[in-house]
Amino acid sequence: MVGGGGARAGRAAGARGGVATLTFALACGAAAASSDTRVGASIFLTRVHDDNIFFSSGEAVADEFTRFSPELRLISRAPRLTAEGWLALDAERFDAHPELSTTRARETAAFDLAVLAGRRWTFGLDAAYVSTFRPGELNPLTGLEAGRLRARRLALGGTASVQIGPRGALRTGLTATRDAIDGGASTDTSSATLGFERRISPRDELDLDLAGTRFDFGDGEPVSALALTLGWERRLSPAARLALRAGPRLSEGDLDPEGTFEIGGVWKRAEASFAYARSLTTVVGRAGTVTTESVATTLTLRPAPPVSLSLSPALYRIAGHGGDEATARALAAEASFRLTDWLSLTASYRGHRQEGTLDGGPGGDGGRIARDIFFLGIVAAHRPGRRPPGE
Repeated sequence: MVGGGGARAGRAAGARGGVATLTFALACGAAAASSDTRVGASIFLTRVHDDNIFFSSGEAVADEFTRFSPELRLISRAPRLTAEGWLALDAERFDAHPELSTTRARETAAFDLAVLAGRRWTFGLDAAYVSTFRPGELNPLTGLEAGRLRARRLALGGTASVQIGPRGALRTGLTATRDAIDGGASTDTSSATLGFERRISPRDELDLDLAGTRFDFGDGEPVSALALTLGWERRLSPAARLALRAGPRLSEGDLDPEGTFEIGGVWKRAEASFAYARSLTTVVGRAGTVTTESVATTLTLRPAPPVSLSLSPALYRIAGHGGDEATARALAAEASFRLTDWLSLTASYRGHRQEGTLDGGPGGDGGRIARDIFFLGIVAAHRPGRRPPGE
């Protein structure tokens, strides 16, 4: 673990440059050997109104700011290799609080590589670095925010799988993640998984996963967890699917349930999904593990080719092992209109309500915190896939 804040900042800066260099070195190398290489870029220009810029439970401070977000992406495909690398940056200029303006509000560098070795073996490698003033994006399983604080994540992972017969596969994976936030604890998470999957019918697939995870919190005691889960996925129709995973998890002498449930579909003019999850995880900036339960729903409508509408409510309940609890509710709504193949207008809303602050975590005093953010943006993109300006 990294000791002091200065050391964390220095190593994080080095990691950022290292991941960015690795991203494009590997991506360019893959592109040179690829028969299909695509390079794209996008620019997001967004006007934002935030009624609680510090995510405070006391007197809220509102402001408006302009966000400029360039993004560069490279995708390379060869018969046995697929590589994707991208860099993204958010620069923000505040109206009433110019001291918050920065050209590095959010930085992202990432790389994914997949290699097919022979007819049976597949290998994967991924690396990602995120530095942001929006810590909540590093808490996707809990939905918790932590104010306007600099948070960083460095993640590395590798996978391997081998085909066993026409319907089965054995797979394994290793991941390592470091999270840090200004004024809070840093966390190192390492995990290893071993799984077997088998297709039992044209519509059904079963898999069994054994996952071991270790959480390190610097001076605090590390926490280990071991989970065994059985998964079932069924194709309900050509457009819809259902996935269920459940099993026991052993951590610190306690046996608890772990699992996920998902159902959803993609049609010509609509998408819909519902998901439930229960898991053991961490909150960025807080030492110790938490148990989280979440329910999330997403509905997307495309009534006409240039128009897209989406609504995504979510509810989270988080419990620490010391008895402290917190809840979070989130609502996202978005409307976009495509002017041309490369130019779109987007309007979106993000609402967040949070009650309770877990002990030992930064950002808040345990009171009720409310935040509403409105976005109005224009997107110029020439690349495969796009990232909404409100994220």
